Amino acid sequence: MLYGEYRIEDEIAVVKEEAWEDGHAEGRAAGHAVGHAEGHAEGHAEGWEKCSKHEKLTIARNLLERGSTPEFTHEITGLDLETIQGLFEQVAGSKK
Repeated sequence: MLYGEYRIEDEIAVVKEEAWEDGHAEGRAAGHAVGHAEGHAEGHAEGWEKCSKHEKLTIARNLLERGSTPEFTHEITGLDLETIQGLFEQVAGSKK
């Protein structure tokens, strides 16, 4: 390009385009990082919740197998009585 052909408007347009592309890429990367972190945290929390519920169900089953009442089992595990009643019926059915 010859000096006489140089236009500042063209240079500004190029700089703006490059800035937009850089900003867009940075924004996508930041959004991806945040989304990944949030997804990981949510998955981790769900995993712990499932593990905790599984442990509570195991404890409840063990209590019921050893003769504890559904009400006592509810107090110890915090599980709802409907779930405990279902376990109680399973335990009672397996003893027959």
